Amino acid sequence: MRSNAALPFWVEAGRLGLEPIQTMSLHHQVQAYILKATYEGRLSPGDRLNESTIAPQLGVSRTPVREALTYLESTGLVVRHPRRGFFLASLSAQDAEHCYAVRQLLEGHAAAQIAGRLTDAQVDTLQTMIERMGNAVEAGNWPQAAGHNIAFHETIIGIAGNPVLLRMWQSAGPVLWYFDSLTRRIVDARAKEGFVRRHRLLLEALRRGDPVAAEAAFVSHITSVMRIVVRRLQTVPVNKKGEGR
Repeated sequence: MRSNAALPFWVEAGRLGLEPIQTMSLHHQVQAYILKATYEGRLSPGDRLNESTIAPQLGVSRTPVREALTYLESTGLVVRHPRRGFFLASLSAQDAEHCYAVRQLLEGHAAAQIAGRLTDAQVDTLQTMIERMGNAVEAGNWPQAAGHNIAFHETIIGIAGNPVLLRMWQSAGPVLWYFDSLTRRIVDARAKEGFVRRHRLLLEALRRGDPVAAEAAFVSHITSVMRIVVRRLQTVPVNKKGEGR
């Protein structure tokens, strides 16, 4: 795969930064490319994801492209129409509410489980992620900020030590982070301050050691994001090109 075809966007629990693209399997690289293009708005709901077009663009065969699209179909971010191929899903405000309800359950549970149990090393890791988020926002690099944001929340899930919980969170991730990207496309001079402050408050809630308060902090954070996303989906027309043809 050409080195400039896609930027790292895939993260694993406990990583400080984004996974180097050289260590990723081809289908993960294709997933990263599609997720980044979706996040940046270069792919819109209803756009066709053509294997024969994507493969030469990325310098790979069609097999990893199909594997990536099939996986993203399982997450709900991509839909497959018989005899027409794969399309980026057109997701509604109600879809967002359903997805964020699941995220509240998963992250709220993880927060309650690890409240007061963070090691110094884990606190340092999470603090570093928050600082990197802020630096990326300040630089206007929203895809990079998103990567560190994903890493922060996925690390919270990972620290809980429940592999089933982590798999469930990761399976919901592509749709959730697409929705989250809708809140990241407006440049605001106060964005870094707010972005960093919100995540520092989450970390403080975990360090205080009150499981109920930690769960409530994460649920409140997710609810705030959900409201922004739902409001945007209700006021901005959804592009449904590619459907019904």
